[in-house]
Amino acid sequence: MANKIGRFEVLRKLGEGAQGKVYLARDPHLDRPVAIKTLLHASDHMNTLLTEARIVSKLQHKNIVALFDAGEHEAAVYLVYAFVEGQTLAQLLCDEITLAPVQAAKIVCGILEGASHAHQQGIVHLDLKPSNIIIAENGQPLIMDFGIARSITQDSVKNSQINGTP
Repeated sequence: MANKIGRFEVLRKLGEGAQGKVYLARDPHLDRPVAIKTLLHASDHMNTLLTEARIVSKLQHKNIVALFDAGEHEAAVYLVYAFVEGQTLAQLLCDEITLAPVQAAKIVCGILEGASHAHQQGIVHLDLKPSNIIIAENGQPLIMDFGIARSITQDSVKNSQINGTP
């Protein structure tokens, strides 16, 4: 792992999925923590991250993790997101036997508010699942990982098939 990605100082790896890695880093210009998303096979999927950046950059909502920047480092694109201290909904569900009804309702309502905002912008996430929801320390649910999201227009709905997580 490099000590830097662009201007950002990498502190540690936060997670790794089938397609990429996410690092906790420090932005030295703004002196704040950030999460940096990279792809494992960056040269093959450069357009994937750029598409995600273009989609997420349109979304400013309290229930969607904010995109701060996109850049290129060593011929690979990376995305810089707000770092949210917390745990994924998947982790929370593993730790808790059951959620209190009020807590569960707050989480679901937050997810629906974020998804509704995305839909109003013509964007469908296509991969909403517990591992793509982070619960901040204050209990606020935020949608993350718009990697397979799509901008939907009437023409795109008529002319293509949309695939995602059922």
